[in-house]
Amino acid sequence: MKERSGFTLIEMLVALGLCTILLFSLIYILNFTLKQMGKQQRNSLNISTGLIILSQITKDIHNSQALSLDPTTKALHLTINSQEATYVYQNNKVAKLKSNSTQYLSDEDQVTCLNFIVSNGLVSIELDQFNVSVYKRD
Repeated sequence: MKERSGFTLIEMLVALGLCTILLFSLIYILNFTLKQMGKQQRNSLNISTGLIILSQITKDIHNSQALSLDPTTKALHLTINSQEATYVYQNNKVAKLKSNSTQYLSDEDQVTCLNFIVSNGLVSIELDQFNVSVYKRD
């Protein structure tokens, strides 16, 4: 009888099955990694946006001549160089309202909450996971 070299059909099917399992495992790991990277990028962007917003609010509080808090709308009203500016959380965004314009400081759903507490020239700001207290300069 002639001796044949090569693989049997069963050996080929087993090898094909193992390669398929390995390939699907690699695809799953790659997909999971890409999703986690996207979440981390969004989280980093939200943190950066929060820090920029807090920096701008802090600067305006320091430069303000007068400030007040509207308890119904939770808006912070500032008077800076004889101009009125108001910081408020509206439409799932942080907005800075001036006399005839609205400047949005965040995109929709980038910030989930903005709260102010004013007491004797001290303004406590809660912006998502950030809590900052700022004194108004005299």
